[in-house]
Amino acid sequence: KMISVIDQLKEMGLMLCMDDFGSGYSSLNLLKDVPFDILKIDKDFFSEVDTSRDTMIIMQRIVEMATDLGIKVVCEGVETQGQIDMLKKIGCRMVQGFYYSKPIPLAAFMDKYLKKEDTAKADGEKDEQQSDADKSIRPDGEDDKGSADKGKAPVTA
Repeated sequence: KMISVIDQLKEMGLMLCMDDFGSGYSSLNLLKDVPFDILKIDKDFFSEVDTSRDTMIIMQRIVEMATDLGIKVVCEGVETQGQIDMLKKIGCRMVQGFYYSKPIPLAAFMDKYLKKEDTAKADGEKDEQQSDADKSIRPDGEDDKGSADKGKAPVTA
């Protein structure tokens, strides 16, 4: 029954995220049984070490597995350039964490990221530089402008 409800929500355009993967209640069985769109790797899974060989191997396999399953990966709690470099090396292209920004209120986020983009679109300008919003989630500088998921709202499980 749960999968039926999830399928209905996904038909409405919602995306399903597994939060805190690698800790707590997240499991491979859930990943296997539930049609997640995004896998968020818990910050505690790798925050203490930037370049540990074991951490890199496990993280790389998680990213590869999720990619093979058609699931996007976001690493949470990124705080150092070393972590950014490691995540790029293993193929993780989306991150969140204090390295880019501390949490901010919704109004401040909209002022900083959304209104700037809306103004540029209204003026017909093409911004040659990567926006702060792109930098906060894409350490490699790539963009998702052509993504089929554009406009879908993630739902975290």
